[in-house]
Amino acid sequence: MRQHDWECLFIGVIAASAGTKYQRRLVGGVFSLPYCQDVPVADYHRSAQTFNPTEYDPQTWAHLAKRLGMQYVILTAKHHDGFSLFHTQESDFSIEYAPYKKDIVREFVEAMRAEGLRIGLYFSLIDWHYPDYPAFTEADKPYQFGKFRQPTTSSVGALP
Repeated sequence: MRQHDWECLFIGVIAASAGTKYQRRLVGGVFSLPYCQDVPVADYHRSAQTFNPTEYDPQTWAHLAKRLGMQYVILTAKHHDGFSLFHTQESDFSIEYAPYKKDIVREFVEAMRAEGLRIGLYFSLIDWHYPDYPAFTEADKPYQFGKFRQPTTSSVGALP
């Protein structure tokens, strides 16, 4: 799809999470999301082991989006916490290793395409779970957007 193809689409929806349980366990909590909980970082990452959105129904989402006049949908396939809603060989921190097991992104894409909706996927390059990424700790809470760690000589020493 070319850039100008997206520019003519006016109505759409962004799906931030395929379920509610994982979404609501937000590191540090967020005041604007009343159901979010402030949980310890280790508990947050551990919650992926129990992620099981049994009521996830992308066909219903797609049908409703189409009925509401949506022209496109965007799904967060991997946010900066590092949890992938798709099967990947790059990490075991994905839906493949959670109780749900099924590829949420594949199910989502297939359902939206069946309704004729255009699809976008958001994929965060930042990954708190990646071993080389500076660990997100309790000291970093509450999570603040726009607050970034500054590189140090030791962390960028291998860069050209």
